[in-house]
Amino acid sequence: MMKRKLVWKFGAFVLAGLAFVGLRSALGDEHDKVILRFDTMVGDPGPSSSLNMERGFAGAGAPWTILRSARGELRSDGTLKIHVSGLVIPPPTLNNSNPVAEFRGALSCQDPNNLNNSQIFFTDPFPATMGVGAGNSDIDGHVQLPDTCFAPLIFVTSAASTGNPNGVWFAVTGFSPASFTQNDDNDNQ
Repeated sequence: MMKRKLVWKFGAFVLAGLAFVGLRSALGDEHDKVILRFDTMVGDPGPSSSLNMERGFAGAGAPWTILRSARGELRSDGTLKIHVSGLVIPPPTLNNSNPVAEFRGALSCQDPNNLNNSQIFFTDPFPATMGVGAGNSDIDGHVQLPDTCFAPLIFVTSAASTGNPNGVWFAVTGFSPASFTQNDDNDNQ
């Protein structure tokens, strides 16, 4: 009889522990929170614009636009996910084409001690579809997070190259009137 009670108590303890683990999983790990979630980005306006240089980070040599959509999130464990569909160079330069084989995600943070200084952290490169109407990529990587990050910006960039370890940026979190007319229904890859 005593042995049976011990088995029941042990079983109840195990079930309570499993329930706690399940509840914690359902509520989410407190160490993995969403820092920033976004549903719009804007393309680099190109070298003829003063906006082509953002926080000391150079934009591309041509204007870029987002034909369909861009969305993503940054999590407190450093996970950076960006889904971009239709990130291309518009006419007349390249007729809505993407000439770049890989995109990276990047996080830019202003230094809280000097707002004129910023740091940038990159994911590894991820494949991007090339050609007319392409420019699709699923960036699912990690970035190093600083202790403090003021005014975070998320970029889609080129991969590093010889002489340019930061690459150039093609799109950044933000919005313009065109951001609200992007058609998520045409978000096929």
